[in-house]
Amino acid sequence: MIDLVKIYTNEDKFGGERYDILDSKIKIFEAYYRIIGILQQLYYKMYSVMLKDRAK
Repeated sequence: MIDLVKIYTNEDKFGGERYDILDSKIKIFEAYYRIIGILQQLYYKMYSVMLKDRAK
């Protein structure tokens, strides 16, 4: 989880604002997971890393 937090920028996170597209943020999320090598079965444990502001 620490590696994921290190590479995530605030701009990559989903905040729920107008024009903040969840689908594009999920694609970024999945790309980072592939880079780090986390299994898809463990995604649910780390979704909070991709959230910010109102969405968190």
